[in-house]
Amino acid sequence: MNFHFPVTLTTIKTLIEVLIDLHFLAMLVVNTTKSPESRKASSVNIIYRIIEILAGLVTPLAKR
Repeated sequence: MNFHFPVTLTTIKTLIEVLIDLHFLAMLVVNTTKSPESRKASSVNIIYRIIEILAGLVTPLAKR
């Protein structure tokens, strides 16, 4: 089987636009909310950590 995925400049441009929008939304969420206080590995903390990574915060010290 030969799957052909046509990659054009339009699809690359659309992908980059979506990534930039996700980054902007993640920055908005991280900068307007507090970090969860609980240090347990709950689903809320994991989701919030993923949003922080999308926003570009890779260390917890940047939020302080």
